[in-house]
Amino acid sequence: MIDAHQHFWQLDKPFDYEWLKAPQHAPINRTYLPADLRKHLDATGIAESIFVQTQHDLEENRWVLGMAEENDWLVGVVGWVDLASEACEKQLLEFKDHPKFVGIRHITQDEPDDDFIVRPEILRGLKVLEKHQVPFDLLFYVQHLKHAERLGREL
Repeated sequence: MIDAHQHFWQLDKPFDYEWLKAPQHAPINRTYLPADLRKHLDATGIAESIFVQTQHDLEENRWVLGMAEENDWLVGVVGWVDLASEACEKQLLEFKDHPKFVGIRHITQDEPDDDFIVRPEILRGLKVLEKHQVPFDLLFYVQHLKHAERLGREL
């Protein structure tokens, strides 16, 4: 069995963990790394896990891919590249051949523009992912669902 969506965070890393400060997250507002997750996986009979990004930061990809190399049970990393950037393809090429790099996600729900995912520059970035056959994890709220059909049609 595989845990197909989990996160790591290290509070002394220069990442944005503001979401952990919400009152409902008080029990998990501490560093959480592979050794912490491994205990839970063992207790539940889950053999492997896939990390899903929490940051819009290439450094998180590097950090977690490094941990994946040290932990054979961490079988996949869904990372991030800047889809709007002219450097999107260059960023993707840094990671795409890593054997544990399995896809890209952008936290669309945090974007103030509900039409973010269909902006021309984002569509261009998504086409880069398609060109390289890299999956994209859609992270939508209800108000974004209107764009799913368009994405399927255009990509």
